Amino acid sequence: MNKMKELNINEIVRDFTQVITFKILLTIKNHYGSLESFKIACKSGSNKELARFNKNFHIDSKILQALTRTSDGKRHLDEVLARLNKKELVYKHKFDWKYNRGKPNEKKFSKPSTFYIPFERLEQLFALEDMELTPFNTKSGYYTEHQHRLIDKHIFGFKKKERRPYTKSEKFKKSVEDRKIKRLATKDPDKLSDDDINQIVNDLDI
Repeated sequence: MNKMKELNINEIVRDFTQVITFKILLTIKNHYGSLESFKIACKSGSNKELARFNKNFHIDSKILQALTRTSDGKRHLDEVLARLNKKELVYKHKFDWKYNRGKPNEKKFSKPSTFYIPFERLEQLFALEDMELTPFNTKSGYYTEHQHRLIDKHIFGFKKKERRPYTKSEKFKKSVEDRKIKRLATKDPDKLSDDDINQIVNDLDI
């Protein structure tokens, strides 16, 4: 792998880690209220909390693919996932559990892919919650401008508004024409040269 590609992949991994980290922190705050409540839920061992965790921390594959796409359109999701620092962000693949295999009452439980941040790292991040450089605010400076845009687009779903093509309405055209006529009416005719009159007439498209 050439050095340029290596740099690009490393940059994508950093951006990916930051964006997913923000998503996880936001989810903990919105769905559990606090880190302590989240810890209690995770350690409860109940099927209800497991289902809740799987739902809350699964991220749509379309978002993951978009975050790992390079400018040439190629996707590097598998490579990025393999390079994640497991002390900061962990990815768990989708898998199925089967009960009573081969029997009429065989059951299957499917677990979606999920991300999580180790508790030690979460403690560090939540300690910064009320700091000026907080990971809970995309405008704090904790994230780069590029990471901020990625979060807006892929986590919040904000899209850059396309500028509508500018066209002069009939109302606008008429107001311009009225102003020019008023200017002509108030200007001293004795001071208007032939060139002035021709220019005003041309402006009015007469």
